[in-house]
Amino acid sequence: MRGLRTNANGLQNISGERLRVEPKRTAEGRNAGPVLKKCLNIILVNILSSFQRIWNNMEAAQRYQNIFKMFEMHDRVVIENSFDRVNFWSIINSTLMFIVTIIQVITIRSLFENKSAYGKFLRGKNTDTTNFIR
Repeated sequence: MRGLRTNANGLQNISGERLRVEPKRTAEGRNAGPVLKKCLNIILVNILSSFQRIWNNMEAAQRYQNIFKMFEMHDRVVIENSFDRVNFWSIINSTLMFIVTIIQVITIRSLFENKSAYGKFLRGKNTDTTNFIR
């Protein structure tokens, strides 16, 4: 067992060929059964711990995905409600701009016409426009 621990601590210094030969030599010895069982148990524990870490990471990723999915649904509802409100006020704003444009055009045209009642009202009662237009 001491030989396995020594080899396990110094595996970075061992070539690939030795890694293939050492377990075979250990398996042929008289303590092969318990040593191999212990080795396999250690390897199995390492594999199981790796799988458990992967499983934990996958569960954490799934939790984060669910949280972000809930945020996305909330944001989508807020946007859909805002969309209707924004469309309503945009229509009102466009309508008001169109009405103001028509009023401004009528006002400017009436200022240049002599017989327009609205133009006379805007220019005042005492103004004589005959001197301005020639």
